Amino acid sequence: EQGNVEAVFTADHPEDNLKWHRQIREQGFPVKVLPVFHPDAALDIANPEWGNYMLYDLGQTAGVEISTMTEVREALAKRIAYFDSMGCRTADHAFPRIVYREAEEYELDDIVGRVINSKGAPTQEEVEKYQTAVLRFLGKKYAERGWVMQLHYGILRDTNSKMAAGLGSGAGFDCISASSDGEGLAALLDLLSREEALPKTVVSSMNPSDQVVIGSILGAFQTEDAGHLQLGPSWWINQTPLGIRTQLGYMASLGIIGTAIGFSTDARSALFWPRHEYYRRILCDALASLVEEGLYPSDKDALGRLLRDVCYENTKKYFGI
Repeated sequence: EQGNVEAVFTADHPEDNLKWHRQIREQGFPVKVLPVFHPDAALDIANPEWGNYMLYDLGQTAGVEISTMTEVREALAKRIAYFDSMGCRTADHAFPRIVYREAEEYELDDIVGRVINSKGAPTQEEVEKYQTAVLRFLGKKYAERGWVMQLHYGILRDTNSKMAAGLGSGAGFDCISASSDGEGLAALLDLLSREEALPKTVVSSMNPSDQVVIGSILGAFQTEDAGHLQLGPSWWINQTPLGIRTQLGYMASLGIIGTAIGFSTDARSALFWPRHEYYRRILCDALASLVEEGLYPSDKDALGRLLRDVCYENTKKYFGI
């Protein structure tokens, strides 16, 4: 409240009952606190614990006994409907890289049935087939409900196994992976576009060298709704002054900077929120440099509207808050 924050988004697993969100809503807290659908565990079929998660966490919560691909979709659809009823407006997905490999339904049923019953680990090809099918389904559901699909990749998790074992996962030992060739992302967007089911989508990579690839691919699939696809603001090296300036340059060169949705903090505490001010100051300085170079008009009112849109109005409109 003191920081004038209007909305906070939290990362929540599909099986979460969201009881705290309900309590906040019932108590009339003035700041909107909205869940983010975070189905990474359901997508991570290569994880040895995937079968138990699908059967006893996701499956039991959704009231679905999962043994086929159809039942995976049914369970996810039920949880999406519940999250939507609790005000969810977006879903977030993290990958080492975006993959794409189509498969027949009987292949997907075989993969799900075998892995969920502990009859064999999936091959890399099977992982890609399953993840493609799930993302295809999720993209359609998000489009139906007007949700934003967020994809971020280029992440290597817990690379220092000794330190992660002592301090736990996500304790500071993740790092950037090699850049992606972009083929998987382009193929996924093409599939959803062909099926008239391409939701508003934000794509980020932890690797700053991916930004030009992402920006060029998004440009091939933009819709009549300006800014429908967004080059997402990632973090780590991308949240330094150099990283922010580089991303702003790519957005201005490969898209329309006035349709951008600003900055994401991936906040772990309230101390992260000032990063929005950090971003705003760098954005103002970058625009001033363009004006000094004669590349942008020296129009204070027009520049003010652009800054307000990028830092505030676009985000409210994009996420429907």
